[in-house]
Amino acid sequence: MTVDSGSIRTMVEDFWRDFLASAQSDPNGSRQMLENFDARIDSIASSMPPEDAHNFQKLVEEERDALFQEYRRSPDALKVRLGVLGPPPSRANDISAQDHQAIIRAVQSDYLDLQVIARGPGSLHDRSVKVDRELEARVRSYIAGMSMEDQAEFSRVYNEEYNRLVMTRLSERKSQSGCVVVMAVGIGVIGLIGLTGYGFIVA
Repeated sequence: MTVDSGSIRTMVEDFWRDFLASAQSDPNGSRQMLENFDARIDSIASSMPPEDAHNFQKLVEEERDALFQEYRRSPDALKVRLGVLGPPPSRANDISAQDHQAIIRAVQSDYLDLQVIARGPGSLHDRSVKVDRELEARVRSYIAGMSMEDQAEFSRVYNEEYNRLVMTRLSERKSQSGCVVVMAVGIGVIGLIGLTGYGFIVA
């Protein structure tokens, strides 16, 4: 390890990426991960000349502090930037196509995550593509293993609630400018689910 700010930033961000992903599945292991990372930094520093070790540890602390402040401002935004926004669990066996209230709750949870992506870094086009891909992955995780009839019913309820949330959001933001909101996504059933994203509206 050299005393290079780019390499150190990558190392610290890699740790945070692993730390955030692990914290979602095993919160009790978070402290041990921090202790292991501290030990790793001490080990690397001990192999350097004193001046390099001092500069190395200083840069590490600066990067760690910057990421911590970013996390304090918006945990979800940091997760999106690092690519660790919590993936939805496979719900094929958890939500019945006839349980409309469960589907509606799932849509509401998904919509919040999609808004985080919509506000993330990148161009409007890039964010639109990310939203479409994430939404498609989530819907496919829900309907995996369902019959065609259940896929159609699930998609109908999901689509109605999603579009309701979108239109409500547009109504709330119509008097403001420069606010990106997620636009409706149509879900149709032709053999398998087909998703067509209409991108974003800037209200």
